[in-house]
Amino acid sequence: MWARRIMPLFIFSPAFFTFKKINFIIPTLAQLMFLNPLTYVVEGLRTALLGGTDYLPLTTCLMGIIIGIICMAVRLYYGFYKQLDPA
Repeated sequence: MWARRIMPLFIFSPAFFTFKKINFIIPTLAQLMFLNPLTYVVEGLRTALLGGTDYLPLTTCLMGIIIGIICMAVRLYYGFYKQLDPA
């Protein structure tokens, strides 16, 4: 069950290639990757560990991670609310 949720996130993240390289080759895929929270985690780790200008800036990655956490928390809250109060 989790493979159906995690594999698309992993495949459509810049885990195999850098975001800027994907943006250069397929710009529309790169725009869709901005919706993937794993993009910000992978690129943030690359920026923090390797540095350089080939990756997304660390501030962009941190903001993406924070926004992703907020969106997931809101979704989780409404999911729990629906489960506990089905009326």
